[in-house]
Formats: sequence, C-alpha cells, structure tokens
Amino acid sequence: MVIKFQFYKETGLLVMKYTGSWSFQDYKDQFNMILKIPEFKQIKKVLSDVTEINLESCYKELDALVKFREQHVKSKYFNVHLISNSANTAIIHLYHQQLREKGFEYEYCSTLEQALTLLNLPYSAFEMGYMLEHLEHDVDSKNKSI
Repeated sequence: MVIKFQFYKETGLLVMKYTGSWSFQDYKDQFNMILKIPEFKQIKKVLSDVTEINLESCYKELDALVKFREQHVKSKYFNVHLISNSANTAIIHLYHQQLREKGFEYEYCSTLEQALTLLNLPYSAFEMGYMLEHLEHDVDSKNKSI
C-alpha cells in the first residue's frame, strides 16, 4: 500500500491518494510519518482518493482503524473520501458511520465534482484530477521515509 499526498496551504487542503492493497500496519506507519509534518496542523479539509486501493481486508479492522483515528489524529478537519466501487463504498460507509458517532466530519462520494462541492473548494474537476495525478510526496513505510 502506498499513500501519495500533497498539502495546499492556500485552501488548508490535504489531498491523499491510496493505491495497492490495504494493510493496517502500513496505514499506521505511513500516517504516523505524515502526522509529523508541520503542515499537518494547518489542515482543515482532506480529500482521500480510495479509487485505486482494495479495501476488502479493511473490513475486519474497522474498529482498530477508528480507534487509531481517535487516539492519534488530534486535528479537526473535514474529510471526503472519493470512492469508485461497491465494496469500498460499503466499507467506507461503515467507517464513516462509526466516526460520525464520535463527532468527526466525514463524507464520501463518487465524483470529483461532488467532492469539490462538499469541501467547498475553488478548483475545477479537471484541476483536481490533475492534482491527484501529480501529488508531490509519497510515503514509503518500508524505508521509513517520505
């Protein structure tokens, strides 16, 4: 699993793209590295693209994932997941349901247009598509680097 990402200070946005097959350990390792980046404290909105990752094995780890979010990510931000298939939709829906019960702001959708509307961002779908394909950073938990 790889997480590519980029911060956009002007809009307080973090864009993340997940690829590969889900691994909770990789997620924890990679996200812990991202949390150490100073810009993370300025994040108000997150677009998480999960259209190119297989989340099926994540289902068994939803409770642990929610607990990780609750314990380690102290920032308050609005997160929108961009989804593309029914299996990922079901898993993301269950994940969001648990997080919303704890007061976190999470939504999901299947189009960039809707994601931009939900996040109230000034970009076009074309611009956001380009941004998603050209993210500056990726996290390699195997080599412990960004």
